Amino acid sequence: MLSRREGRRAVGEYILTVDDLRAGRRFEDAVALGVFYLDGHDPGNDKRTYILPKDQLAVPPYQIPFRSLIVKGACNLLAAGRVLSADQLALSSARVMTTCAMTGQAAGIGAALAFEENCTVGKLDGRRIGALVRQNGGVLDL
Repeated sequence: MLSRREGRRAVGEYILTVDDLRAGRRFEDAVALGVFYLDGHDPGNDKRTYILPKDQLAVPPYQIPFRSLIVKGACNLLAAGRVLSADQLALSSARVMTTCAMTGQAAGIGAALAFEENCTVGKLDGRRIGALVRQNGGVLDL
């Protein structure tokens, strides 16, 4: 097995929730876009048993805020991809490769900017990170 569906997640300055996804939530500090359905499976068995009924799996496009990448209580740590700050069902959508790549790009931009400005990642303006993601071809509009 190369990876596990259920793994550890960071607790960030913001925890992305399934309610955010279902609402197609917009964030001022958006740095990534999610579009995949809720792919939550029961972690208690190895079968593909969905947690939700199939008619409740669809979500509209949603944004992921930079605050979900900033690890709460850490001095200078970003968590992107499958370890970003999200509840189990929100991560079941956000854990796909396209979204992981977008959060990774945002984390890289944030780390570089923090180095350039000689500050911690918690002091960065997430709106600026989002603007740089867009300048580099990222699509964040719903």
